[in-house]
Amino acid sequence: MREFYCYRIQQRESEATTILRGGRLFQRYLVDAYTAVEEQWLKWLRHHQNELRIDLYNNVYDAVTRCDTSAASIGKCIILTLSHTGSLRYMVQNYQDAMALCREYDNPDLFITFTSNPRWPEIDTMLCYIEGQRSIDLPEIVARVFKQKLDGLTTDIMKNQIFGTCQAVSLICNLIFWLHFNRVPFDIDDLISAKIPSQINDPEGFRVVTEYMLHGPCSGTYMDAPCIIDKNYSKHFPKPYYAQTTIDEDGSRAIKYLFKYLNKGPDRETIVIQENIIPSGSDSRGEDILEVDKIKNYLDCHYLSPCEAVWRLFSYDIHYSKPSIIKLSFHLPNQQSITLRDSQKLPALLKRESIIETMFTQWFELNKQDEFARTLTYAKLPKHYVWNQDAKMWTPRKLRTSIGRIVYSNPAFGERYYLRMLLNIVKGPRSFDEIRTVDGFLHPTFKDAYFAYGLVNDDREWSHAISEATLWASGIQLRELFVTMLMFYNVIKPLQLWESNWQTLSNDILHKKRKIFNFPDLILTDAQIKNYCLVEIQGILNKNGKSLEDYPDLQQPGPSMLTQMDNRLT
Repeated sequence: MREFYCYRIQQRESEATTILRGGRLFQRYLVDAYTAVEEQWLKWLRHHQNELRIDLYNNVYDAVTRCDTSAASIGKCIILTLSHTGSLRYMVQNYQDAMALCREYDNPDLFITFTSNPRWPEIDTMLCYIEGQRSIDLPEIVARVFKQKLDGLTTDIMKNQIFGTCQAVSLICNLIFWLHFNRVPFDIDDLISAKIPSQINDPEGFRVVTEYMLHGPCSGTYMDAPCIIDKNYSKHFPKPYYAQTTIDEDGSRAIKYLFKYLNKGPDRETIVIQENIIPSGSDSRGEDILEVDKIKNYLDCHYLSPCEAVWRLFSYDIHYSKPSIIKLSFHLPNQQSITLRDSQKLPALLKRESIIETMFTQWFELNKQDEFARTLTYAKLPKHYVWNQDAKMWTPRKLRTSIGRIVYSNPAFGERYYLRMLLNIVKGPRSFDEIRTVDGFLHPTFKDAYFAYGLVNDDREWSHAISEATLWASGIQLRELFVTMLMFYNVIKPLQLWESNWQTLSNDILHKKRKIFNFPDLILTDAQIKNYCLVEIQGILNKNGKSLEDYPDLQQPGPSMLTQMDNRLT
């Protein structure tokens, strides 16, 4: 179906252009076309929900021992897979892939917003073939030209190396590049210029900058401009003048806010409060489980523009990363995930030889045979080896390189979390027992082994958990993690944990206050930022029936300081 619509919206000399001359009706046609294509995909997923289930190997084994031999009796339904482009899981996975690049290459050097120009000569040339049409009337032309320009820019930076050697690139709405680059003002000035080119020496540059890159006018007779809010300039122009380039200290924390749209909700939300267990008919002893419909949630309040519809119809990438990111799964002994059909018989499934061969367990087998592999941690493995899914084995890498990313595990998962932390330091284990072995002694649990490495001392395990989450979590998510640790885990010294991590927990406070007070140059002292952060933590605790007063070691927010600050700014 998708290929049919792609064929129909193309411009051909031998065919009439009736559809292309539809104006706004053609835009609606494009939206309806992609909606039909996506509905076909989602319909397939919905109709196969009862056929595919996923569960842990040991749960299937236990089911067989209690004589549950049908796959329909166990497992959890796959609702909306991460392979569906645009789904929440898809976006979160890509976001974490970008964070893996940051972990490997540090913070990015170039953040480029690449926008379309409806006056590009290529667009004007195509419009000449259909008289009376504007670029807004033919989004498929704009999409194709934009894709060519985007690919050309990426090629110039990655292959032609116009800015020097480029190590990596990631595309999520914006282009992000990692260069071999010295982050000093002189080198930055060599790449980026904030000056208006000379009209005499560079007339083309002068024309482009003055026509497309200047803000305004937005004063006098232009007070109805979009940037005017309550008769004030929302963009805070004119900006302060700086004689030379300076490097902001907040730059090292800004990376995850490039992807903040992944974690914020839609502009409009519909909330339904409903129990997930409801009585089954008149028999009060029976219960039906009301499953969450992820497909319906994805479609509700979903906005689709003609430009996005065309982009998706042409199957253009909305995200990519170079080098590629390999997601490394792991599991506890006999707790690997397996996919099964309702029609399968569990005893036969358990007899399948490949059921115990996973990416993780085959790493053990590789370490038994390859001495070099034993010098690598799990995350470093994809740089030198390739996982062959069909053959269920790791083989030496011959071309290119890849970055490994071990899937995240929450501290609430107990042993799985401690195994995840050990994989960051243990090199070349040949079994689960070797991961738990420290200085020749086999510890009974992964947690004990984690303690034996000296990684758990004065709440350092919780600091490590916060540091791990910092790579992908927003400020509010980090504060929620901190509250979870206080409420459900034995934090020995809450004050020490707070003092060690308050800057991380409050890394978005200044940005939020600047936005709330509409004061972009707002400066807060460390004491003020701490107080605002403690107020946020207090709010999360209150929602869970707790308070900072329940933790005497922790500081209490100073309300008088905050009141004075808020009054002065408002």
